[in-house]
Amino acid sequence: MHGNEASGRELLLYLAQYFCEQYRQGDSKITRLTTHTRIHLLPSLNPDGFNKAYQVFKAKGKVPSMLGRNNANGVDLNRDFPDLNKVMYRNEKERERANNPLSSVTMAAKGTINIDFETLQPETEAIVKWLREYPFILSANLHDGELVANYPYDKSRTRHYDYAASPDDAVFKDLAETYAKKHRTMAKRDLHVLRL
Repeated sequence: MHGNEASGRELLLYLAQYFCEQYRQGDSKITRLTTHTRIHLLPSLNPDGFNKAYQVFKAKGKVPSMLGRNNANGVDLNRDFPDLNKVMYRNEKERERANNPLSSVTMAAKGTINIDFETLQPETEAIVKWLREYPFILSANLHDGELVANYPYDKSRTRHYDYAASPDDAVFKDLAETYAKKHRTMAKRDLHVLRL
């Protein structure tokens, strides 16, 4: 999402290359995965921000921390998406609808959650439309910066920083821990769940 955070972009390009090479070599796990799983890779949601940061990097050898974070309209796309946490917490409080991550994503995808497309950036609108066509079961978003793996719900129900467990909390914890253990730097640290 942030154009100046290019590591995720590169990792996804390498992942696509790895899938193609292993498939061509007949790797049974990769062949099975790519044959039986719909996989979408989006290396860059913010090509304008990336280009801006890249041009400055080429000229000066470094990039100021915030340059390229926003899109061409000056908007941080990470803050532009509809807040599904808010929808889920409201549903939980009112007990009007099923309250789990998949149902909220499905509701957003089917259009039963009101999304004002007039206020969304073009990149965000494209992702919402993509979700409506292909509701994801699992997705990841890679950022540079802090060494952290977060997962739904990464926003507290209250202004106090209570731990906000999702209905699939154990699965998300397992995925985050698996990622952290495979990460060169994170793997050297003591792994724990921060309970705020």
